[in-house]
Amino acid sequence: VICEALREAVLQTEADVLLEARNRAFESGCTVNCLMVLGETPFCINVGDSRSLLSLYQENLKEISHDHKPGRPDEKKRIETAGGAVSSAPPPPNTIVARLCSCLLVPPHPALALGPKRVWPGGIAVSRSLGDVRFKA
Repeated sequence: VICEALREAVLQTEADVLLEARNRAFESGCTVNCLMVLGETPFCINVGDSRSLLSLYQENLKEISHDHKPGRPDEKKRIETAGGAVSSAPPPPNTIVARLCSCLLVPPHPALALGPKRVWPGGIAVSRSLGDVRFKA
């Protein structure tokens, strides 16, 4: 019951954020991480790359949530199944590598990509978020 209530709260918040974002032409988004402890039982809901850690008196640190990053195999599969792609960013324009690839009409080799894995189209470096209207179907 508690897990379902947390899930519904996030889904309703997402709907409210998307509606407000579309009404105001606002495209940014955010992550969410909520940890609630009832008695000795932790309940966590996570959207994005925010992380919950739980520790009792700075001992036995326990990871309660897992980041939603495009480089995670399960997230990559979910993104590709939905029609997206995952890769690092291509070399910046006007660099020797980018100009050479452009002249040869070939895409840059994946080994030349920079930074963290990103969701394409768009290039966002997190695989789930609230808002981010342009990434929602």
